[in-house]
This record gives sequence, structure tokens and C-alpha cells, in this order.
Amino acid sequence: MSLKERGGWAGAVGAVAGAAVMCALGWLGVQVFGGSGTGGSAAAARAHAATDPPPGSATPCGCDNTAVPGLASTPGGTPAAGYLQSGGSVEPGVGTGESQSVVTLRSDRALSSLTVTLRVAKGAGVASVGERASVPSGSAGASVAARGSWLVYTWKLRPGASLAPGRYTFSGAYTRGTAARDADADRYTVTAGGTGGPLSLGGGFPAGG
Repeated sequence: MSLKERGGWAGAVGAVAGAAVMCALGWLGVQVFGGSGTGGSAAAARAHAATDPPPGSATPCGCDNTAVPGLASTPGGTPAAGYLQSGGSVEPGVGTGESQSVVTLRSDRALSSLTVTLRVAKGAGVASVGERASVPSGSAGASVAARGSWLVYTWKLRPGASLAPGRYTFSGAYTRGTAARDADADRYTVTAGGTGGPLSLGGGFPAGG
């Protein structure tokens, strides 16, 4: 074999060896750095699993767990059911000679539908002076109507709106009139739905309110 032929043969062998080395290094890089292949996928899966909560672990709702005013003394109806608790109380109003009946609702689940209805017995001099609810602005509609011997306050969650787990109040304000007023005839109802399913409850107010 001539010197020229031997040189060409050696060059070819060197090229093949170099290519083999590059392939080996590339395969090693894939395994080490997880750019592709089962080694990288397994490492990524292990890292993702390390950040996931254990199966069946509970996520705190962050809601207010203090007692609902009036729950223990709320007569009639079913003031608590499932993930909901409610209570009725009568508090002083803003103006002189005014009172407000307050429905307090506590939910341990998110709500996608909610209707709260408050019925206040009308008497001499009893008239509505407004309502308010401690829900995010614009999330619920409200109405007040005189129906027979009742003032009816209604709050309804708007379509597409939702309420996070927590505690909310719905207040109907009215003048008391000249005579002493007893709230034992007043009633409220709550219908709700969400992640915990549909529920209905209701109750009254302590006598003498």
C-alpha cells in the first residue's frame, strides 16, 4: 500500500472514531440533563410529584370559623345543614327609632348560587329604610317589597358570580313604629348551591327583638 493510500485509510478510521465519540457524548448528555428520553421524563415526574400534596389531603378553606350570631337561639326551621350555618339576630338601626334584622350565613364551601329571603312582619309604623349585604360589590341583586302583612327583603347572587367560603351578613332595616315590636314572627330562608351541592335552610329571630 502506498503512503498516500495509507494516509487516506487512517483519515477514514479517524473520522469514524470521532463520530462514535460524539454519539456517545450526546447520549450521555441526554441521560444526565434530561433533554429527552425516559431518564429526563422520570426525573421531571419525580420533581413534580415532590411538589404535589399527598392524595386525600385537605385544603384549608380559610373561612371564618367563629360562631354565627343567633344560631343557638334561632327558633324554627333548620338553621344549619351540611356546609352551611345561619342565624338570625335583631340589632339597632342607624337612625333613631330604627332596627335591622340580620341574617348571618357561614359557608365552608364556595357558592355559585344563593338566595336569601327575609320576611319582617309589618306593624303600625313599620316601614323599610333599606338593606345591605356584606358580599362583593355587584355580585348580588337586592329587592324590598311590601307583600300583605310582610316586608320582604330578597338577595340573589347574580349569574356567573360566586362567593368564596366565608361569613356573610344580610340586613333589612326598618322603622320600629311607636309600639314595642317583637321579632318572633319574622322568618328567613336560604337556598344555596356550589361545590358542596344544593342546600336549603332557614329560621327565625329571638323573641323580643
